[in-house]
Amino acid sequence: MIKKWIGIPVSIGIANNKTLSKVANHLAKKDELGSQIVEIINQKQIEISLKVLGVGDIWGIGARIEKFLQKNNIYTAYDLYRADPRWVRQHLGVVGERTYRELHGEICIPIVERSEPKKQCRVSRSFENYVTSFEELEKRVISYATRASEKIRSDGLQARKITTFIRSNKFNNNNKQYHAARTYDFISPSNDLFETIKLAIKALKFIYRPEIKYKKAGVLLSDLTPEGEYNRDLFFHQSEESILKKIRVNKVFDNLNNRYGSGTICVAKENYEKFYITRRQNLSPAYTSNFDDLPNVN
Repeated sequence: MIKKWIGIPVSIGIANNKTLSKVANHLAKKDELGSQIVEIINQKQIEISLKVLGVGDIWGIGARIEKFLQKNNIYTAYDLYRADPRWVRQHLGVVGERTYRELHGEICIPIVERSEPKKQCRVSRSFENYVTSFEELEKRVISYATRASEKIRSDGLQARKITTFIRSNKFNNNNKQYHAARTYDFISPSNDLFETIKLAIKALKFIYRPEIKYKKAGVLLSDLTPEGEYNRDLFFHQSEESILKKIRVNKVFDNLNNRYGSGTICVAKENYEKFYITRRQNLSPAYTSNFDDLPNVN
């Protein structure tokens, strides 16, 4: 029905583990005249399927391992299936042994239904031209700090550390080479836009050198934790009202940019439009999502 009404072919592979499911799906794609649904459940189905599958078509077997196996007279998935498990462990290691065991129907690679939370968030760019002035570099770092804080807020996270880094063009030996980074801790874990920018600029001032032609800069937020964890500052106490005010400001900032596009509202020093216009000479047409890119047929 999907192919009939939408025009997209769909193949389905059914098995007891990930590796055999990939095998089933691979065979289903070849079944152009059938239902494009392949089921591999019992041992007989497994052996028949592996006999018609090249060893390089097994999920997790790359080109280098494929050549090694072929040198050892293992050409099909069934040849690997029949191999000595001790030989597999010795030459392919733990990862290869998992693949081998999954070909025999065991479950060795678990299905992860929920991805692990992020540990860090990095926003960096290479510049279209060399940058030497602090003011121009500052605008870019503010932009990267803004994007990074937006990202962790959208994920419900906050950072304990922030790192700003800058570097020259490492591929141009005619210019003086320089690479530096500076890390600061937030007093309390934060995803606040203005705290993030403040520390990012503080780090930039520490590592900036005026005689360098800079080609790249970035901001890294690390040691991320879920929102809601706070440390009390011994010397400066923020009232609950001031914390809620910051949250509301950030929420308005995010809502406007989500609704009207990134950069709709930004910090004054950022100058968003000037250096976020990318060169897109080789951009591929978006045939499936943009009517203006659809080809005209006469």
